[in-house]
Amino acid sequence: MSKVSLSNINIEKLKVAKTTLFWDREILGFVLRTTPGGAKTLLFVYKHPDTRKQTKIRLGSWTKPGFGTHRARAATMRAHVDQGYCPIEFDKAEVEADRLTFQQIIKGTEPLSDVFADFIQSRRDLRRSERTIGDYERDWKRHAKPVLGAKAVRDVKRKDIADLHRKMSGTPVRANRTLVMLHGVFEFAIERELRTEGDNPCRRIKKYPEQPRSRYLDDAEIGALLQALDEAPGGDPATGCIRLQLLTGLRGCEVRGLAWSQIDMPRRVIKLTRTKTGKKRDVPLNDAAWQVLDGLTDEALRVGLVFPGSRSGKGGKPREPITHSTVDKAWRRVRELAELPDVRAHDLRHAFATRAANRLPLATAMLLTGHTTTSAFRRYYDHDPEAAAAAASVVGDAYGKVVDLSAERKKRSA
Repeated sequence: MSKVSLSNINIEKLKVAKTTLFWDREILGFVLRTTPGGAKTLLFVYKHPDTRKQTKIRLGSWTKPGFGTHRARAATMRAHVDQGYCPIEFDKAEVEADRLTFQQIIKGTEPLSDVFADFIQSRRDLRRSERTIGDYERDWKRHAKPVLGAKAVRDVKRKDIADLHRKMSGTPVRANRTLVMLHGVFEFAIERELRTEGDNPCRRIKKYPEQPRSRYLDDAEIGALLQALDEAPGGDPATGCIRLQLLTGLRGCEVRGLAWSQIDMPRRVIKLTRTKTGKKRDVPLNDAAWQVLDGLTDEALRVGLVFPGSRSGKGGKPREPITHSTVDKAWRRVRELAELPDVRAHDLRHAFATRAANRLPLATAMLLTGHTTTSAFRRYYDHDPEAAAAAASVVGDAYGKVVDLSAERKKRSA
């Protein structure tokens, strides 16, 4: 057994005629194996605390920069053996800890732009509404990406989100929608373990108060809209969309993408396979709505889209649905004819929901509009002033009867 003080200087000078082991004088078990070809390998040799069997651990090839690391590792192993432990088990634990630490370091370094792209794909995989996804993409591109896109997902702080939200205070509704979108993105990041549980920087940021944008339409205004639609060119798909939206309370996107295969004319039902809530539902057709669809084309021609776009499909491809911009242009003409310049197309859905709520039980009205929660339905329900006045009169009459009964009791007691 050759004993030397293993150091870079001594090791560099060593030359042997046959493979030789050199044992360090200071660290028991720290060994250099040298071959005639010049290969020099550092080992740690020890007797297993339980079996007393001699065991060798290869630390690595000798290099000047790495020698200090190997020597320190051998010293640690010697301490474990002296304490009665197996250094291999400790070494494995340290390697695993290093691996986990490395994963912890690299996790969450992805730029937020990459996480957003994965988030959008996950929404499509879950068959979320394309309109909602489109809103997310627009808010991201216009507002969030320029400020947060290049940041690592783990480095985004609540202050970053709050500053962005405050910067958008001039458009409070858009600011709130962007905050909701980012909240979803960071919840997605937490699911993927890119941030720790509960570490969503959008939490506890208060939304701006929002003023309802809906406008109540009374019966006279509804009549004016119907008359304006009657004056529109016959067979115009855009005005057909508007009329059906008014008579059914459907969303504009649901009407524009409607296919004849979704309509059961004998049962007078529209079968929606994809909705904003992600659930299928059947929409009953009242007489007026049924007549709109029945008058569009002959029964033999009811294939493809109910409201196709103006361009025909190229190369035998099916025609695309009528576009939002085409319907919007038609809507502007209709409301101009009706002299209702401040009414939005989406207010037609509010008008339908209001009349349903005033005439039907709440649960039944929600079935017609497709809302799954009362809080969501209330945003679409505009209180009818006449219905409110009538309700106040009913309560007033009830109070009047109480007063009369009280007066009659006083007379009897007298």
